[in-house]
Formats: sequence, structure tokens, C-alpha cells
Amino acid sequence: MRFLQKATLRRWVAAGLYHTGLTRPLSQVLAYSEKTPVFQVFTYHRVNDDRDPFFPSVPTDIFERRIAYIARTYRVLTVEELADCMRHSVLPRKAVAITFDDGYRDTLTHAAPILARHGVPATIFLATGFIGTAEVPWFDRLAMAFKYTKTASLVAPWGETLELTDRAARVLAMERLQTCLRTLPDDERRRTVDGVLKALGVTGRNFFKNLMLNWEDVHALASLGFSIGAHTVNHPILSRVTLAQAEREIMESHAPEGARIAEPLRSVARLLPIVRHHHERVDGRGYPDHLAGTEVPLGARIAAIADSWDAMTSDRPYRRALERDEAVRRLRAGAGSQWDSELTAIFLDLADQGLIERVAREQYGIGTAPVW
Repeated sequence: MRFLQKATLRRWVAAGLYHTGLTRPLSQVLAYSEKTPVFQVFTYHRVNDDRDPFFPSVPTDIFERRIAYIARTYRVLTVEELADCMRHSVLPRKAVAITFDDGYRDTLTHAAPILARHGVPATIFLATGFIGTAEVPWFDRLAMAFKYTKTASLVAPWGETLELTDRAARVLAMERLQTCLRTLPDDERRRTVDGVLKALGVTGRNFFKNLMLNWEDVHALASLGFSIGAHTVNHPILSRVTLAQAEREIMESHAPEGARIAEPLRSVARLLPIVRHHHERVDGRGYPDHLAGTEVPLGARIAAIADSWDAMTSDRPYRRALERDEAVRRLRAGAGSQWDSELTAIFLDLADQGLIERVAREQYGIGTAPVW
């Protein structure tokens, strides 16, 4: 199948560049051939020495050699630092970031010590629905089922019968099925995964103890210099869901994450309800806890209005700032459903009195305040 052929070709090309020693000179040429500076992101999922073919990972000795090479060759920044450099048009040549996806615990136990030895920063993007819970990504559930199944064969979604008579056959079948499933719409992929797990006879979740980070582990990574980002909640393939679903997955992941990261900080303890609930709606259709009305803390209801106003009246990478009249119209339209109607009226009254401009001048300095 074509998607399998492309994946194999990419692996061959990458292996060829590495073994011929062309990776470093090629990266240096590319870094200086661009008229505008560009950056690369080295993305990892798992680093450990399990050498389990059902759960691919980078062995620690290989990871250490890579990090040593990257530290010698590149300027390593966090994702936030890269974004800030891009925003101010000061991106250095040969800038890169190192990231880890999903939130596997071996990022803390195996990767973090190596990064610390070489003084290299990194960013981890957490799938927040798996942090400190018994849930794991769908592909890990599938891998565990192929690892422990006693079934001799499986009919694949494309109609082929896959032999599962030995470990090598099960690994190959798993890889082919995972590649296929990544091409399916999210709902169809979920149904197919459930069907495959049932057919393989391995549906339990008691195999995954300590696979993912908990929130104490996340705090430990932050103390080691990791920057923490939100991935999604449930790790759908974003290109296989609707735009609204993708936006909700991304947005809903960051409020709980922010609250849990700030939780150990006594200085902001009283602000935690605001951090957690500033994306709730008074009609109960917000997140993460679907609070409604006065169940939403007062500070969070105020922050929701201010945050939305700032988002509407600021430039974004995908659109220009809205005109003030349009932002006012949207706030009024959402009063009583998205935002508290009384607080919205107070906010707009204060805006009419010029309070927002005065606060902006004090925050940004005279002459640099945003113009609304």
C-alpha cells in the first residue's frame, strides 16, 4: 500500500544520510543557504532501554550520542524561545528545539538526565487526559494487544488476513495496522481500534502502570528546566477531526495543565480557580468541568471576559485584530451564554470610560499601548 511504501522510503533515506556521515555537512549547508533563518525541531516520544519491538523507543546510548552531537552543532532553544525569536525576527542560525510528545514517564527517568548532562533544554507537550490517569494513547493499547494476544490471525480493515503466529509477525501486523488507522477519520479509527482489541482478546488496561507521567513528575521535569506545553486531551489525529473538534482538544488541554503546574506555588494558590476555570461558560458548555452560572468562580468569569477581549483585539498568526466595534458586538452577543451578562455590561461600561486604554498604557508604557 502506498502509505506503507512512503514510510519505508523515509526510513531508508534517513538511515542512508546518517551512515554516510552526510547529516552534519548537509545541516550546515541548509542552515546558511536560506535567505531567511529557519529552525528544525527534533521530536521524540520514548527513550529507554526496554528494546521492546511493540513499543519503539530510542535507546539511551543512542540518545546520548544524538544529544551530544546536537549540543555541539546547533543552538538549542525551547519552543517558547524559538517562537519569541521568530516574533521579533531575531532567530539565530542553526536554531533547533528538542521536544517530547504525549507525556511518557521515561522522559523523566531516562531522557531528562542525559539532557541535563549536556546542558540542553527541551519542551514536552502533554496529552493531559493521560497524565495521572489510567488512560493511555490508542496506539499503545493496540501494541499491548498485539504483544499478548493468543489469536493466530486477524482480518485487517482492508480485508487482508494478517498472520500472528510469532512475535515478528505480530510486530509487522501491528505496524501495518497502526499506519492504516492513522489515515482514518477519528470516529472510524476509534470504532476500528475497539473492534481489533476485541478480536485480539486483550482489552484490559492493567498493563500500563507507570507508563505515563503523573503531575508530580511534570513538576519534576519543570524543575529540571523543561518547558511544559499542552498537546491535546485525548490525542486524536488532528488532521482527522473537524476544525471545531481540533480546536476544542487543543484549548481544553491547557487550562487543567496550567492549574496543575501552578498548584505547588503557594503564592498563587488563591488564583488556581481562575486558572482552571477561565474557559468555562455561564451556560455550562465550557471546560474543563462544565460549570454553569455562579458555579464558575467570580474571578474566572471576569478573566474569561478580559481574556476574550484581549484575544479579539490582538493580532494572531492566523488573523488581524478585530475592530473595536466588532469586538464589542461579539461580547454583547455572547453575554448570558458564554460570558456573565452583568459582568460583561460592567466591562463594556468601563471600556467606554477609557479604562482599558489607561491600564494598557500603564502595562506597556506610554506610546506602546495597543490601539483599540
